[in-house]
Amino acid sequence: MYVRRIRFATDGSPAALRAAERLAHMVRNNQETSVTVVAALPQRPILPSSPPPELEAEREMGLRREAERAVARTAQVFASWGLPWSGKVVDGDCACTAIARAAEEDLSDLIAMSCVERVFDGSGLPKDVNLTDEVMRRASVPVLVLPGEGAAAH
Repeated sequence: MYVRRIRFATDGSPAALRAAERLAHMVRNNQETSVTVVAALPQRPILPSSPPPELEAEREMGLRREAERAVARTAQVFASWGLPWSGKVVDGDCACTAIARAAEEDLSDLIAMSCVERVFDGSGLPKDVNLTDEVMRRASVPVLVLPGEGAAAH
């Protein structure tokens, strides 16, 4: 399998950064591989008990900034290996669907992520939901699950 476009999903955690190191080590000699680093923000349903719109907007902005920081931290890993990269925050009805859909729309050959990715706080999903499992169920492209434990490859 020849992989040119990789979508790397991140939550910015130490496990995600170690997984990024492992992926960078694997593809470092392939001059045609590029990585798009993404963090996903799920849309929250508006419920009768939802906070006032101004508080909800402030919460959303905070989550977006957190996601942008996660993308930037992870992109630094790929930059340190000299790999071409881009980064963005994607939105969707749920984080896992947003990642899978964005990979399909960008014609990615592969989604790569840590085995312990989590959804950003405030998403409405239980804290124990492993985003990796959900992406694997929904993705139409192969998903490479990388260990996030242990020493970095650099």
